[in-house]
This record gives sequence, structure tokens and C-alpha cells, in this order.
Amino acid sequence: VTKFQLKLNDRHLLTTATVKRSEIMAMLEPIRYAREQREAARGDYLAHFGRVRTFRSKLDEMLAERARLREARREVTDLLELAHADCMQLERRMDQVEREHHRAGELIKQRKAVQDQLDEAQDNLESALRERASAELVHDAAIRKHFTLEGNFGAKDRVA
Repeated sequence: VTKFQLKLNDRHLLTTATVKRSEIMAMLEPIRYAREQREAARGDYLAHFGRVRTFRSKLDEMLAERARLREARREVTDLLELAHADCMQLERRMDQVEREHHRAGELIKQRKAVQDQLDEAQDNLESALRERASAELVHDAAIRKHFTLEGNFGAKDRVA
């Protein structure tokens, strides 16, 4: 070593000397520049991996949200499939009920027509029975009259 007495700083691994401050600064300038470059590179390195870590964290959150949304979509799809099946079954049942309703309406019309015919037939039967009863009364009266007249003729014949 020339005119400088260099000592090694054990803690920072930096050289120290007993020279003028300006000479030391001039001598340490490349070292300071290299140290700043290392610190800047280290800061860039840490920032880069910090951004990567943040990106991965956001990506994990988005993937979890995507999985939740897919699960929700699957549940909604299952519900819609069930609702569609129920709707189709309900439509078939409604068609059946509609056919039964029309058939019941036709049966009610037929029953009303038959009931009207029955009422008319009962009215005709009642009037026919009344006519028969009155005809039987007339016939009975005629027969009684005939027998009474015949009985009177028979009595004259016997007397003579």
C-alpha cells in the first residue's frame, strides 16, 4: 500500500484511510456508485417480485371468484332445469285438465238434454196417466150404464 493506510471496516466491509476527505470521496466515488447500483438493483428485484406476488394474489382471488361464480351458475342452471321439467309436466297436466274440462262440459250438456227429455217424458206420462184415468172413468161409467141398462132389459124379459 502506498501512502494510504487502509483499514478494513469489519462491519461494513468498507475500506477506510487516513487521508484528506476529498481524496477519500474521490476514491470512494466508484464504490458508492456501485453500491447505489446494487441497492437500486436490489430494490428493483424486490419491487419486481412484490409485483409478481401481488399479481399472483390477485390472480388467486380472481380464480376463487370465478369458481364461486361457476358454482352459482351451476346451481342456477340446475334450478332452471328443474323448473323447465316442472313447467313441461305442468303443461301436460294442463292439457289433460283442459280435455277433462271439455269432456265434463259435453257430459253436462248431454245430461241436461237427457234431463230435459226425462222431464218432458214424465210430463207426457203424467198427462197420459191422467187421460187414461179419465178414459177409464168414462169407460167404467159407460160399462156401468150398459150393465144397468142391460139389467133393466133383463128384468122386463123375465117379467114377461
